[in-house]
Amino acid sequence: MLRPLLALAAFAGAAHAQPSQTAPIAAPPLAPLVYVQGGIALGGDGANGGGFAALTVEAGYRLGGNWWLHGEGLVGASNDNTAGPQYKGTIRQLRIGGEWHHRWLVLGLDVGFTHETQESDTHVEVPDHEYAGGVLAARVAGDFGIAERLRLRPALELFGGGKLPGQPANGKDYGGGDLSVSIAYIW
Repeated sequence: MLRPLLALAAFAGAAHAQPSQTAPIAAPPLAPLVYVQGGIALGGDGANGGGFAALTVEAGYRLGGNWWLHGEGLVGASNDNTAGPQYKGTIRQLRIGGEWHHRWLVLGLDVGFTHETQESDTHVEVPDHEYAGGVLAARVAGDFGIAERLRLRPALELFGGGKLPGQPANGKDYGGGDLSVSIAYIW
């Protein structure tokens, strides 16, 4: 009679010492399915070898696992850094692609369209510069939580397109890159 009571007491003590084995299992939080984000980008590019400052708007939709569908719009002001006549203009990009998220790392590849114009601000006989065409962009970004649904996302993007107007077949291609920082809201 004493043995069964000791066994029951030992079992009860073990169950009490390990509450995680007897407590109900809580469901994990749902993984985010969508994000929207806005930010600023500073970079250099190729209609005339200048710089730009732009606002960005991005959105993403989880396709499954670590894979996301990504879209981005960028609009801003550009200028050159050459000696002589100065150029000022605009840059616009609209892109769609994919992203791979893993912990704090985001890698992405987009295709889209870019339109950049630069006009001389002097009255000299210098041609204006313009590029309107396809663009391919690669992105490396961080993804850091700052609140329950807010994320800080710094990024480096490199992009390139076709030949600049007026260039020979082996001439200069449109290209550039930027550093950006965005705030994302996820749900």
